[in-house]
Amino acid sequence: MQSPNIHRVSVLSVRYPFGRFIVISENEVPISMLLDRFQFGAFFSRIMVFALVYIRLKQP
Repeated sequence: MQSPNIHRVSVLSVRYPFGRFIVISENEVPISMLLDRFQFGAFFSRIMVFALVYIRLKQP
């Protein structure tokens, strides 16, 4: 049985000429916006780990 308060976190990455613009949204509501001009891979994996931990903490 699934709990009704499921938190769906999505990460939107938009490329622009000087780097990338990253928007993290939870249930379609943006919770953080980041500008990334450097190592995108490691940075993105750190964001994903944070997002997963964040989801775990929000679970009852």
